[in-house]
Amino acid sequence: MVVPLLAVVLAGITFDPYKHVIWIPVQIDGGAMLEFGFDSAAAVSAIEWNRAEEQKIPFTSLGERLNAGSGDGLARTGRTGAVRLRLPGVVLELPAMGVVPLRGVSETYGRRMDGLVGAELLARYVVELDWEERKMILHEPGAYRYAGKGTSLPLIVAGGMPFLKATVSVPGAKPVEGVFLVDCPHPGTIIMNTPFVRDNALLDGARREGMRIVAQYAEGVGGKSAVLHGRVRELAIGPYVLRDPVVGFSQAKAGSLARAEFAGILGAEVLRRFRVIFDFSREQLILEPKGSLSQAFRYDASGLQLRSTGDDFRTFRVTGVVEGSPAEKAKLREGDRLVEIEGKAASGMSLGEILDVLKQDGKIVKVKVQRGDEQVEAELALRSLL
Repeated sequence: MVVPLLAVVLAGITFDPYKHVIWIPVQIDGGAMLEFGFDSAAAVSAIEWNRAEEQKIPFTSLGERLNAGSGDGLARTGRTGAVRLRLPGVVLELPAMGVVPLRGVSETYGRRMDGLVGAELLARYVVELDWEERKMILHEPGAYRYAGKGTSLPLIVAGGMPFLKATVSVPGAKPVEGVFLVDCPHPGTIIMNTPFVRDNALLDGARREGMRIVAQYAEGVGGKSAVLHGRVRELAIGPYVLRDPVVGFSQAKAGSLARAEFAGILGAEVLRRFRVIFDFSREQLILEPKGSLSQAFRYDASGLQLRSTGDDFRTFRVTGVVEGSPAEKAKLREGDRLVEIEGKAASGMSLGEILDVLKQDGKIVKVKVQRGDEQVEAELALRSLL
């Protein structure tokens, strides 16, 4: 059981919503300030392996294990003893904390993620999130009463994790309802798990309808999982209908995206369009629409698959080029290092800023890449791939 050391009735935390992830400052046992991601899908809060060693936090290695998170591979994991977790305005005493490698996840986001705050926070407080206002508000459950105009939806809490029903309408298939894990760090809309896609013949129907599909991957603690992306007709959550969203069809062979117990994960590209209130004590999730609810769902228009490397995550490597895309037509290659984009040094931009530029459908974007000993200039005639 998680018990706060401070008698907090209300705590307000300003967060950074970079790439729709909720980044918050955290201290462990009075150590250096770290940057954690809020992870509603983490059954146990965790610290990054290297940060635990740097902070000299005692932990026991559990060896390599198939992780319950995203990724087809094995991940080395560990467990600390009791730790004190301090967030702005609140302190939690945790009986233990996970230790996991997050370097790959950090390279995918383009920003160092020192750890994850998960189920313990949701179990202790009513947690209110507003991406537009950049606020996380923690309420005492006993005193909390919602008085807004949003909708309360039944929340299934299992293993410390929140699940919610949603209906997906895929071209060429009947609308299908599933139970989705509410996964705040996932920056996309939803990824449907491999068994859910297979059992409902969702890809078969989509392909018969000629839906455009782009191969990508998702990355979690357990490494990469193959995902096909496509644009579906609707995603319905309670009374709210989101039209033409981009969704993922998992091809994972292991990890959470290969599990049959639930339909998939629901991410922050959906959640950020609402004020979201997790109330585990009443088993409800409250969604209050924001102005961004009707915003179009954008997707990459370049075909460049990029990964950030280096100590500051400001070195950007091309890890793949989508067949038939503007990047392939511009003769860019896997292994190229992005040097400039639109006349700006790539090292002066975040991965999120670069990806936003590459989503501008119809724009001509000039890039410069380093290829071996030479620099190559190219023009990308951006065209949305979905």
